[in-house]
Amino acid sequence: MLTPTDETIADIKSATAGFDLIFSNELGKAEDLFRSGDSALHLLGFGACAFLQAALSLEVRIRLRDAAVDSI
Repeated sequence: MLTPTDETIADIKSATAGFDLIFSNELGKAEDLFRSGDSALHLLGFGACAFLQAALSLEVRIRLRDAAVDSI
């Protein structure tokens, strides 16, 4: 059985791996990893993934809109 300290260290290592995935443009894998944990760090990482997905989809929509306007 893990002690609270050991559990915290395991959560930090797992969340760090998730943030490494974000910085390696592996957003889907990072989201899966963050979903697998229930620590505050995992919830923060999952929120970061959701924010990045929203920001990236907005950027794509803006580019599509600008391309449509330019073609008129």
